[in-house]
Amino acid sequence: EDIGVAIDPMVNQSDLGSDPLAFFSRRMKLSQELWQRLEQRQLSSGESYSVLRRRFLTGFTQMGYAMGTAAKYVGGSELVNDYAGTARLPITPIDPAKQREALTLIADGLLRSDSFKVTPEFLRKLATERLERDSLFLSNYVGAGSPYELNLPERVLAVQRDVLNRLMSPVVARRVVENSGRGAGQRAKNAEPFTLSELYVTVQRSIWEEARIGSDSDVMRRNLQREHLRRLTSALLGSSGSYPADARALLRRDARQLRDWLASASNKAGLSAETRAHYAEASETLTEALKAPMFRMGV
Repeated sequence: EDIGVAIDPMVNQSDLGSDPLAFFSRRMKLSQELWQRLEQRQLSSGESYSVLRRRFLTGFTQMGYAMGTAAKYVGGSELVNDYAGTARLPITPIDPAKQREALTLIADGLLRSDSFKVTPEFLRKLATERLERDSLFLSNYVGAGSPYELNLPERVLAVQRDVLNRLMSPVVARRVVENSGRGAGQRAKNAEPFTLSELYVTVQRSIWEEARIGSDSDVMRRNLQREHLRRLTSALLGSSGSYPADARALLRRDARQLRDWLASASNKAGLSAETRAHYAEASETLTEALKAPMFRMGV
């Protein structure tokens, strides 16, 4: 779905009911319950392990759809085709409380350190059976990874990448800024607007939770952190017209904060060599990104 036109979270494929966000939340909870039950399930003697794999991936697909469509609430607006004289206006920004609810759903279900906890023993059970492997080979699967085992980090990262593409995009940044003005008349008295600062802080604190507290970061978390770092530095190094001025200022602030977290975390004992190297590389990348715009401004 094109991020440039996907502005209305009330318009989706395969959602049910008048409250899509509630539907997505239920889908997420059902997927998590399914995974827990599958981990505890004891297969009968002679039963194929591929049963666990297929059912696990069914829940994973539901989770991915829920996360991707819930992200449309952030910076979203409800659109109608009413004409003058009706009670509704053509554009109605999504209520800030709904945007926060969607962002919390995404942060808790997709971006935090405990969003995906699958035991190594269960992961080793998620194998295909022989006929499935033969079908994958016949479909030119060779070279695209192992058709036997499930590469969970890559599958998780694909969903996380799609959601980050939206949340960290200049399109959504402009919508959040513009909606804070468009929705001023519709908000309840004393209700706080949903802001870019709130969006960026929530995303960064969730993704870099380990650096913030100085703990180890596993491969799945490092993958996600690199994706966020890539978008953060690209925003700082890209064309000044891509993002609103407020977004660039906030992202620069967040880059400095993240660099401070990384510096503090690097002094902690007990970090793996991979995590220590990852933190050092991220810190160096941020330092260079923060320097570059200053050079351009002096040209």
